[in-house]
Amino acid sequence: MEHQRKQLLRFSSVLDGKLDVIAEQFNVSRYHVHVICLLQRKPKTSAAYWQRRGQINHQLGSQCHAVFEIINGGEQASYLFTTQYHRQNAWLMHRMHLGQQLGVTER
Repeated sequence: MEHQRKQLLRFSSVLDGKLDVIAEQFNVSRYHVHVICLLQRKPKTSAAYWQRRGQINHQLGSQCHAVFEIINGGEQASYLFTTQYHRQNAWLMHRMHLGQQLGVTER
């Protein structure tokens, strides 16, 4: 399990690096890039998608369209990112919870 944890953390750092590159390229925060990636999971026909997209557009101004374009260009990568991100978090939370129940501490 420790090996899997290290692999997931390594993968996470690669994804964070890619988010940082996009954020730096467009002079926006990594948080906004991450939010846009997560937004891509919502159906474009939903009101929630367009409401959140409008908020992001207001926050990012002229950079919003460019960030959406680069992320949409890699829509499959965005989907894989969000799926892996959520799996990783769920696995780590489960592992921590299990360790607490069993009284196990990480080294």
